[in-house]
Amino acid sequence: MNKIIAFTFFIGIIHIACKNNKAAGPDSVLNKKQGLEIDSSIKAVVLKGKKNDDPGKDFSFAKLDVKVYENGKPVNRILFTGDNMPYYAMYLYAHDTLRILFTHIMGASFGFAIEKYNGSCRVSHIFSHREDTAGTYKLTGDPTYKSGLMVPCKYHVILNKRQYENNEPVYGYVEAVSEDFLIKTDTGNIRSRTEFKGYFKTGRVR
Repeated sequence: MNKIIAFTFFIGIIHIACKNNKAAGPDSVLNKKQGLEIDSSIKAVVLKGKKNDDPGKDFSFAKLDVKVYENGKPVNRILFTGDNMPYYAMYLYAHDTLRILFTHIMGASFGFAIEKYNGSCRVSHIFSHREDTAGTYKLTGDPTYKSGLMVPCKYHVILNKRQYENNEPVYGYVEAVSEDFLIKTDTGNIRSRTEFKGYFKTGRVR
């Protein structure tokens, strides 16, 4: 139930934030090729690295290396940042679009999204703070502060198939770096970005 609630919450964020989405802008730290890649062998790589005690082994799983930077310096965010951080990986088809959402295993409003439609793909860092009624965050170039954002990313995504049947799991790999966004404080704006990478196997929300 918590997984479904989290998925529904992030779908809401996507619909709210999509109208403010734009192409990723900053210099990427990715040294490999970028974009979407289809490679059936990624399934075997994912399964080889999966252990029986992985969280969510009967539903979905992702182990992501997550880094957060503020004003160019790495910062520690308890529960969010670190290597092999556990996330639920869920997907949903809607209007010929495959949406894969990575939600934090503790249910926090912090995660990532891959949206694949036709031959295109988009990756985003998504977060929201419901208690932030005044709005603390905004994309660079956006005049309006909000309580949550959908931040575009530069990315390299590998999926095991181009098309999937209903209830068929998706195996893949994602590596991404968000564009910079601003955090409003009493002493001025903090420029922040998030980087993440890891393998995943999705489950479908029923």
